Amino acid sequence: MQIKMHKSALIRIANISIFLFVMLLFFIFEREELLTNMLSDTDNYSSSLRNISLFVLTLTLSVCALYGRWSGNKLFICYMLLTIVVTTITAIIGPPKMDSIPSYIALVASTIMPFLMCHFMYNAALRLSSKTILLTIGIFIALQGGIYAINFMRVLRLVLLENYRGGGPYLFLMFLPFVMLFTKKAIKITFVILIMLCIVSSMKRGAILAGLLSIIVYYFVSTLQSKNSNPIFKIIGISAVVLFVIIFFLAFDAFTGGTIIERFANISEDGGSNRDLVYEIVILMILESDFTEILFGHGWNTVIYYSPLGLSAHNDYLEILFDCGIFAFFLFCTFIVLLFHTAKKLIQQKSHLAPAFAANIVIIIINTMVSHIYLYTWYISALALFWGYCIGIERKASIDTERQ
Repeated sequence: MQIKMHKSALIRIANISIFLFVMLLFFIFEREELLTNMLSDTDNYSSSLRNISLFVLTLTLSVCALYGRWSGNKLFICYMLLTIVVTTITAIIGPPKMDSIPSYIALVASTIMPFLMCHFMYNAALRLSSKTILLTIGIFIALQGGIYAINFMRVLRLVLLENYRGGGPYLFLMFLPFVMLFTKKAIKITFVILIMLCIVSSMKRGAILAGLLSIIVYYFVSTLQSKNSNPIFKIIGISAVVLFVIIFFLAFDAFTGGTIIERFANISEDGGSNRDLVYEIVILMILESDFTEILFGHGWNTVIYYSPLGLSAHNDYLEILFDCGIFAFFLFCTFIVLLFHTAKKLIQQKSHLAPAFAANIVIIIINTMVSHIYLYTWYISALALFWGYCIGIERKASIDTERQ
C-alpha cells in the first residue's frame, strides 16, 4: 500500500511538473507575441526566441499527445479534423514570400499547436485538480498583465493614446472565460476589472464590445442558474451588472478624453475601419479563384498578400475560405455550431462551466465576424486551453459518476 501511495504521489508530481513546464514555455511564447503586438498588429515569425519556444513547446505537446488520453467529444474531434486540414494545406501550399526554413517550420507548428494545447489541457483537467490549473492560469495572466502594463507605459511615451491600436490586449480577452471560473469572487472581480482595463486600452472596438457583452452574458446565465428562484432578484442582479459595465465604460472613456465613444460613433463613417470595403474585395477575390483554389485555398494568411489593400480579411470565415478552401470552411462552421451546442448542453445541465462557456461564445462570435481568432496562434491557443479544460472537466465528472 505504501509503495502504491508513493508511486501515485510521484505520478502526481510528474504531472504537475509537466503542466508547469508547458505553461512556462507558453508564457515565453506569449510574451514574445505580446511585445511584438505592442507596436504592430502583424504576424512576426522572425524572432529567434519565439521560434525556439514554439518549436520546443510543440515538440513537448506532441510527446504528451502520444502518452495522453484522447477524447471522443464531438467538439474535440471536429477541432482535430480542422487542425489537420489547415496544417496540411499550410505545409503543402504555404504562404508566398516564406523563404526562410525556420520561419516556415514555425508557421506550420503554429497551426497545430493550439489543438495540441487543447489536448494537453484536456489531460491536465483529468489528472490535476481544478485549483492547481486555475491558480497557474491566474499567475500566468498576472505576469502577462504586468509585462503589458510596463510596455504600455513605454508606448505612451512614444505615441498619443488615441493613436495606439496595439493588439496585445486581445490575449487577455481570450483568457477572460478562464477568469470567470475562479471560485473566489474578490479575485475574480479584480481580474475581470484589470483585464477590461487592458482591453479598453487597446481602443479596439470589437475587443471592447466582446469583453463587455461577455461579462453581461456571464452574469445573465449565472443569475438564471442561481438557486434563488425569485425573478425580481434575478432582474435586479442582471440590471446591476449591466449598469456597472456601462459606468465602467463611461468612466474609462472620460479618462481617455472621449476617444472610445468617438471611435464607436465613427463606425458609420469609416465602415468599421473600412471593413465593408475589405469584405467586398475578399469576396471578389474568392469568386475569382479557380476550382482548385476554392477546394484547397491559396495558403495560410494569403489574403494579405493578394488583396490590393494589403490587409487580412478581418473575418475568420472569409479568411479561412480564401486561405484554406471550402473543406476547412465547412469544418470551421461545424466547429462554431458545436460550440453553441456545447454551451446549450452545459446550460441545460446547470453546469458551473455554463456561464463562462456562454461568455466564451460571445467572444468568439464577435471576433470571428469583425477580426480574427483562428488566424492568430496566441488568440486561439488561449481559447483552446479553455475548451480542453471544459471537455476534460465534463469527462472527469462522467468518470466519477460511472464509478459510483
